[in-house]
Parts: sequence; structure tokens; C-alpha cells
Amino acid sequence: MWNKIALKYCGGCNPQYNRREATNELKEKLGNRVEWVTVDSGEAEAVIVVQGCPRACADLSELPDVPMFMLTSVEQIQTVVADLIQAYNQPGDDQE
Repeated sequence: MWNKIALKYCGGCNPQYNRREATNELKEKLGNRVEWVTVDSGEAEAVIVVQGCPRACADLSELPDVPMFMLTSVEQIQTVVADLIQAYNQPGDDQE
């Protein structure tokens, strides 16, 4: 097990990609290194904010004071995975 991570979705006013498919791919790439929790559980050690477009206007004011990783396109999935690995220093976990 890696860390407890929550997903926060924007309101979806102008989605430019399928956010659900993107988060499914993200979850697949992270595998069992992550325990997924809800934002309001109080257990999140990090939050991935799934923004539907580059404007990234989701309200983050109610999120816990933990590291946040922004996803604004499908092309950023691998970057978010790499950033998480680097942030939590998991040697050898950068393999797909």
C-alpha cells in the first residue's frame, strides 16, 4: 500500500475529455500502491484534482491541507503518476 489519495472533480461545466475514463486509467497505472479515500473522509494524504479543461476553475478552498496534483487533460496522466512517485519517493515504482 502506498498512500491514501482522494479525487476531487470539477463541476464539469466545460469538459474537454472524459474525466471518468481518465481517472480509471490513472487508477490502473497507480495500481495497489494507493488506497482511494473520499475528500471528506479526513484520511486523504494527497488529492488529485480532476479538472475538465485547462481553465482549472474548480473551487479548492474546502480541500484538506495536503499536497494536490492537478489533472487537466488525458495527456497529463503519466505526469501526475510521475509526480506522485517523486513526491512520495517510491523507488522502482516508475515502471508501468
